[in-house]
Amino acid sequence: MNLTIDRGNSSTKLTLWDDGRASYAVTVADLTADGLCRFAGGKSFDGVILSAVAPVAAEAEEAARTLGRRYVRLSADTPTPLDFSRYDISRLGADRIAAAVGARSVVGRGPLLVGDLGTASTFDFVDAGNCFRGGVISAGVGMRLDALHDHTSLLPAITAEATGPLDCLEWTGCDTAGAMSRGAVAGTVGELLYYKSLCPADTTIVLTGGYSDIVNKSIPRNVDVVCCDNLTGLGLNSILNHNEA
Repeated sequence: MNLTIDRGNSSTKLTLWDDGRASYAVTVADLTADGLCRFAGGKSFDGVILSAVAPVAAEAEEAARTLGRRYVRLSADTPTPLDFSRYDISRLGADRIAAAVGARSVVGRGPLLVGDLGTASTFDFVDAGNCFRGGVISAGVGMRLDALHDHTSLLPAITAEATGPLDCLEWTGCDTAGAMSRGAVAGTVGELLYYKSLCPADTTIVLTGGYSDIVNKSIPRNVDVVCCDNLTGLGLNSILNHNEA
């Protein structure tokens, strides 16, 4: 059994993997040594892998290291099943590496357009030869709404979930909150579909992240999308197995 630790900007996801399938997952606000030990419950794991886009306390990483017979801290030097030679991987976020590998694991082939829709939105392209070609980073749905509130005098503070996904037949908001929510979601949908239009026709869209569900429900029904709520964890487990001693 493997343990993957996905330290994001606003939370940490801990997932147990048994024979390539997630058997248990929990999301916690912070990553601490005590929290890891409580989660493990005295067990040790075949392998542990840590991916972090936010600082990790030394005590927490040491606890993670001691929980597995093998330990991997995902970095630019970690071997993966994908070819990253066309990108300066030393400047590539661990979450983007793991999500790209996870998308390849889910679909089984490229080309892929991988959207990780969290605090920030990242859109990355993996070609048919399993080569990571890079991507873009933009403001996430929540960040767009926060910016509208923070940089104006009267627009309210709202969440995207307040008004639900877009209806392609009734895309206009009936009040200020609805207009803001639909604008933030529609902007992300439009961005995704624009990037898709630049990719080869057989490219598969794979979405993950906290806003993936509301965005997926707002995409026109004639667009095929694969959603995976633990894509990063899946990629981390794939990378861990790839580095099996």
